[in-house]
Amino acid sequence: MKKYSKAIKYIIIIIVLTMGIIIVNSLKNNDNRVVIYSAAEDEVNEAMIRELKNKFPKYDIVLEFMSSGNIATKLAAEKTNTSIDIVYDLEYGSIGLVSDYLENLEYDESKYNSEFITNNEKYVPVALSSNAIVINKKELEKKGLEIPKSYSDLLKPEYKNLIAMPNPTVSGTGYIFLKSLVNAMGEDEAYKYFDKLTNNVLEYTSSGLVPVSLLERGEIAIAMGPTSVAARSITNGYDFDITWYKEGAPYTYYVMSVVKDRLAKPPVKEVYEYIEKELNEKVNKECAIESVYKNSDYKIPNYPDNIQFSDMSNYTSSEKERLLNKWKY
Repeated sequence: MKKYSKAIKYIIIIIVLTMGIIIVNSLKNNDNRVVIYSAAEDEVNEAMIRELKNKFPKYDIVLEFMSSGNIATKLAAEKTNTSIDIVYDLEYGSIGLVSDYLENLEYDESKYNSEFITNNEKYVPVALSSNAIVINKKELEKKGLEIPKSYSDLLKPEYKNLIAMPNPTVSGTGYIFLKSLVNAMGEDEAYKYFDKLTNNVLEYTSSGLVPVSLLERGEIAIAMGPTSVAARSITNGYDFDITWYKEGAPYTYYVMSVVKDRLAKPPVKEVYEYIEKELNEKVNKECAIESVYKNSDYKIPNYPDNIQFSDMSNYTSSEKERLLNKWKY
């Protein structure tokens, strides 16, 4: 009886292992599956997946949200042995960290503004992102506080726990703020500034979109976040001020890339080409995203005119990695 019992156990183990191998192989060999990791906001991701499923009903298209910094970290760790096929809305400064694992891409450069085109063939620009200090005036009025007029004002003790900023280690938006102040103040002074600012920060958030969400919920009064997101909040009825200080508005652009060797898979190639040639510009317009295209024929409601941009020089992957290694919060 014991012999039969052992034999049954071995048979069950073999069946389980066999089934596991079959499942893993079926996932690997799912020729119709396309996996996209996107750092874009919910509205953009929802529009993207809706349009992709309509366009390619026979493909199993999966779109996962992850912050830009975490996408880069995941891809750097997994290299080409990853489930990701297409990366969307990756912050430009992260490209150098993962470029060895990305395809060389061909596309029509003539439709893009020239400042977004370089000799790097690993990406296609998809969106511009300027950032701002966004103020919930009603929350400050409730507390009898004045609107801060400078980065120095943000250090005043009355703003304790009223500020949120994206964490630079996981958010491209957060890094943009850090880099702009490094350029404006000098590296040592910038890190001293953040040492002091941290006393007033309620949260260094895991995504660039969260500070404005906290502002909408009244949990903070001052958000450091994307200008276009703040403009949409105003359009939706929130009484916010969008401003930037004498150092200027931090900015960067976001890109799309394809993991190396994935263009050999026809569904990935078709989905990438559709996003690059048609869908990205359509979603930019639908979701009021700052455009990377020449001759854009739309304007974001409540988006400020004549933005004074900050100095974002020396915006390289190696510089980003070096500066983030010094970030303590």
